[in-house]
Amino acid sequence: MALIPEDGTGLANANTYADYAYFVVFCAQFGLAGTYTEEQAEPALTTSSIRWIDWQHEFAGEKLIETQALEFPRDNDIGLPAKIKQAAAYGAWLHLNNALLVNTAALSTAGEVISERKKLDVLETEKTYAKGSAQTYSRVLPADLENLLRPYLKLSTGFGRVVRVM
Repeated sequence: MALIPEDGTGLANANTYADYAYFVVFCAQFGLAGTYTEEQAEPALTTSSIRWIDWQHEFAGEKLIETQALEFPRDNDIGLPAKIKQAAAYGAWLHLNNALLVNTAALSTAGEVISERKKLDVLETEKTYAKGSAQTYSRVLPADLENLLRPYLKLSTGFGRVVRVM
């Protein structure tokens, strides 16, 4: 798989915001542990850029070019912000370290019930699931990763917002 990083012009075939070289420098700069080959990092960079940054957020403004593959650059003259590249690199590192997988079994109602207890005096219910039968995993973006994206989100008070106080 070949990475095609967005260069700020609105490429129709871009699949990441950060390339492997940027990822390596970013990890070294922030002391993020681990050594990853290009073959390991490339799918993580694509996943971070497309699935976590683009698919899970609604950004202010419109795409610069209708045919561009990724959400950035936008029409508000900010090009490809450094924070978007940083978010792609950091998200890839988190992905490679399984830091975005969260077991949401407590929220799941699927699985084999091995015991159930109900108490009527003070209403109380309790269910115990067979180990491993109710595990549901989802991807969650940590707050520090979200903070990199916040200035560019549609409903944020970041870039391009004007507030008048009278």
